[in-house]
This record gives sequence, C-alpha cells and structure tokens, in this order.
Amino acid sequence: MQERLNQLQLENDRLNGENRRLRVLAATAPSTTTVASPTTSGISSAMAYGYRGPTMSTITASREAVEAALRESKATKERLRDWDRRLKQVSRDVALVSMADKDHEWFDRYSEAKEVIKEQELEVSC
Repeated sequence: MQERLNQLQLENDRLNGENRRLRVLAATAPSTTTVASPTTSGISSAMAYGYRGPTMSTITASREAVEAALRESKATKERLRDWDRRLKQVSRDVALVSMADKDHEWFDRYSEAKEVIKEQELEVSC
C-alpha cells in the first residue's frame, strides 16, 4: 500500500513539473495578439537591411504553438487533479487500514486479558 502511495506521489510530482514547464513555455512564447508597427524612420532602416517583419505564417505558427502548449497545460492540469484525487483516496485507504489494524490489536489484547482473568479466577476458586 505504501509502495503504491509512493508511486502516486512520484507521478504527482512529475505532472507538477510538466505543468510548470508548460506554463513557462506559454509565458515565454512571443505574443501574437499585437504586432508593433515600426516608425517611419524605422521603416527606412528596416528596408535598408531587408527586414520585412513577421509574416502571417510565422505569426500563425507561433499562435498555434502557444495554443497547443495551453491545451497541453490544461490536459496536464486535469491529469494532475485526477492524480491528486487518487492520492487522497489512497491516503484515506491507508489511514482506514491502519485504523482497522489498531482496532484488531485492541480486540486481541482485550481477549487475552479476558482469558488471563478467567484463568486467575479458576486458580483462586481451586
């Protein structure tokens, strides 16, 4: 039971790391919502060096990459929530099993004490 709990904790940690990685990827991806327009002096210098600005295909590719990263992040977040639920359930099961073991030990001790008392009563009555 403890081994399964450790496995679930490792998977939870792995998914947390993956989620953090995807968040960083989404945060560092270039913004595709607005494209800054160069000033008139910047246009002439950009034309002199052959700079044409971002093309629609690169903007679309960047947007698709960010959207894919966000979808993957959401999927990872859902898996993480699912593993958290499973981990909590296993924790509850472990607590329940340990509680049942303690109850069982208590009953055994009670039975042994009861037998000892009966034996002592028999010795006294003889």
